[in-house]
Formats: sequence, C-alpha cells, structure tokens
Amino acid sequence: MIHEPVAAVPAKPPKFGIFAALGGAQALTDGRWEFGFKFLPEACGISGALELECAGTTPDAPDLTGPSVVEGDPFVVFSEDRCSSFGWQARDWQGRAKRQLIATRSYQIAKEVWSGVLTTSAGLSNIPLTDPTSTTVGTGPMAVRHALACLEGALGQCCQGCVGLIHMTPQLLSELSAFPNAVMLSGGTWVTANGHVVIPDAGYDGSGPGGTPAGDTQWMYGTSMMGLRSSDILTIPASDEDMQMQMDRSVNDLLVTAYQVVAVQWDNCCHLAAEVDVPVCVLGGNS
Repeated sequence: MIHEPVAAVPAKPPKFGIFAALGGAQALTDGRWEFGFKFLPEACGISGALELECAGTTPDAPDLTGPSVVEGDPFVVFSEDRCSSFGWQARDWQGRAKRQLIATRSYQIAKEVWSGVLTTSAGLSNIPLTDPTSTTVGTGPMAVRHALACLEGALGQCCQGCVGLIHMTPQLLSELSAFPNAVMLSGGTWVTANGHVVIPDAGYDGSGPGGTPAGDTQWMYGTSMMGLRSSDILTIPASDEDMQMQMDRSVNDLLVTAYQVVAVQWDNCCHLAAEVDVPVCVLGGNS
C-alpha cells in the first residue's frame, strides 16, 4: 500500500495553562532583561489605617520597612523538528518547530516555576513554588475544597485583598469542578469564588515544599501575582537558505530548533502551600 503524504494535525497550545492564565507573555523592551532583571515589588507595599484628627489633618504614618528589590533570571524554552532531508524543500520546517513550541511552552514554563530544576542546576535567582520557604496553611492533608478555602483565606490576608494566584495540578481542578462555584470560568480563565486566578497546568506535578514527591497526597500553592516576559520566537536555522548547515550527515537528517527566552516575574510577597488528601494519578500505574 502506498501512503500519500498529508499535512500534520497542527499542534495546539493548552487553554488554561500558566501562559494563558497570566494573559500571555509581555514582549517588553525595557532594557536587556534577557540577561537577568531586578525590580521593586508593588504587591508587597505598605498599607494601613490611621485615625482622622481634628481640622481634617491626619497623624504621620508609621515608619515601616518597605519591600526589598527582587532579582530574577530568564531561561530558554525550545522545540525541535527533525526529519529526513529527503524532499526537505517541501516541508514547513520553521513553521512546524514554532507551532510545537507554542503548544508546549506553557508546560515547560510551569514545570520550571513549580520545581525549579533549572534554577537549582544553574544557580539562578528564581524561587520555585516548591521552595521550602513557603508557608504551609492547615495542619495536615485536607480535602481539596477545604484546602482551597484555606489558601484563599490566607492569600487574602497576605495580599491585603489583592488578586493572587492558586497553582494546582489539572487533576485537582477536575476534583474542584464537582463542587458548584468552587472554581468558575471567567472570560476564559478559571477563578475562585473570591476572584483569585487558578492556574491548572500540566507542568505542575503536585510535589510539596522541598521537592517532596506527590504520592498519596499532593500540594497546591497560593502566591502573589506573577508576570511573564518573552523574547520573539526564533529558529535555528532562521530560513530555508541555511537548512543544509543543520544536516546531520551521519543519518541525513535535518534539524530545526525554535526557541524563546522567557522570564517569570514574581515578587515572592506571598508564598503559601496546602497539602491535599487526593492521591496523584500516576501515568502507567496505580493512583
């Protein structure tokens, strides 16, 4: 039987991952942030209440310590498209590599945000969700709905009412969706009853503070708001004219790599963790 070549089904990015939940990446040009960045947080700002004195005046505000400068380091996400060099002129090499990157970058970004594998191995300044400096809410494993409520209450206090983020595995989102109004869709984004943004990304593995693997229980995290920065998507080689330079002569394969510099900007003002009494689903095994 002769098999006729046809176009592949295009790779499609997730609808509710970290990339989508944070409104996509900001293609910002303020300085050379790709080599590292620092910023003074807003969410950690000082606020309070004072009595109103006579004649419409107020006493001086107390001299409180403001937030410290936060440093962060970017990293690279990539995707590769490799195939035989036979008939290479008819193949959309750069387009395929870019589409694969767009479809998988949310997973790769979320995996690093949760576990910090690159942060640990390369000594980056970023703080992963599983960093042991997080503050645990509750006294042990909780039912998923109760864990969410505890995180919401603590996050509201920590953020002083600002909108925060709830990070969880897609499995926990499915568990929560069984309870009316626990989580709701708002304009294509999952939110809690109190308006905090829920990020259920496949790159989140449910592991606990210090990197404790998920098993009979798993974890969710509450944080202050995050932001994404990104460069343009580039390819190696950049065009068909340079394709022959990428040939692996030993097997006559051509390789195109699409890559993008990304950075997750997080002030670490609020970093909360809650243990959930839901066993993690193991791929290819028992849960």
